[in-house]
Amino acid sequence: MPSDKQTKFIESITKGKHTPVHAGHMLYVRAVIEHPTSPWFVKAHDPALFTRQDKRREALRYLRKEYDVYSHLQSSKFTHIPDSYHYDHGVLLLSGLPTSSGWHWQIPNHSPHRYIDAVLATLGDLESIPTHPMFDIEPSLSHFWQTGWGAPDSVQSSLKTHMVRYSNQLRPDSLSSLKKLSKHLGATQLHKPLLQSAHTSHYDMRQSNIAWHPDRGTKLIDWSWASHGFHKADSTMFLIDLHKSGVDVSPWLTTHFSPDFAKLLIGYWLLRVGLPTAQGNDIVRLHQLISSISASELLGITDL
Repeated sequence: MPSDKQTKFIESITKGKHTPVHAGHMLYVRAVIEHPTSPWFVKAHDPALFTRQDKRREALRYLRKEYDVYSHLQSSKFTHIPDSYHYDHGVLLLSGLPTSSGWHWQIPNHSPHRYIDAVLATLGDLESIPTHPMFDIEPSLSHFWQTGWGAPDSVQSSLKTHMVRYSNQLRPDSLSSLKKLSKHLGATQLHKPLLQSAHTSHYDMRQSNIAWHPDRGTKLIDWSWASHGFHKADSTMFLIDLHKSGVDVSPWLTTHFSPDFAKLLIGYWLLRVGLPTAQGNDIVRLHQLISSISASELLGITDL
């Protein structure tokens, strides 16, 4: 529940009925505030949700960072973010992008190619935005390496455990791809970290973080992972997410897919799958496993 300070801050921006939203991987209180002209989205930090002090501080830091990223993007003339955003007392408020107003939060059936082209163009624009010193706190590209292929834990051993644990939850074709990935894991392994660039990358580019409107364009949210960039990192994640949803992304692979970044993600995801989640939700880990399978399929590993 929001604290008194948080409630006063929210009410200084907008008032209305709060509808809880159950989404996202990190422990925040989320809600939509109904408003006659436009809804607002609330993401609030609640210390009571955490048992560990370090995780409590980390969640608050990431929330503040997301606000700072919005400010950095706006100052850099990047328009593909919500029109209004506010932060105080561990509360982030964003102007809403509701489906009732024509915003799509997943690929639309009526114009899939237009959606994909629009999102990829937005991600191309993002690669013109300079990096920022705030990203030095924990560069995401380094994190993916250090907790993936660069970690002391064995990705191969983790993968074998996942095949046993999740075999009954995977479709037969996905399980077959996972077995092929295990057999040819050496073809995906990176032996050194990737070098970051001086532009901004989002690093969590899934459909659920993208709002697209046929007349108003593309808006991106959830910038907690934003950091020093890697060329085609975001478009690669986006294409993996689409492929995971059953979309044929082959027309865009040549120009928008980075095999090296896809390999980096596979190592990271496969080790993450073996870790407990803050909410004890295995669905998150299952989706990360399927994402690693999707990445390997796009790399052609399952064709070997």
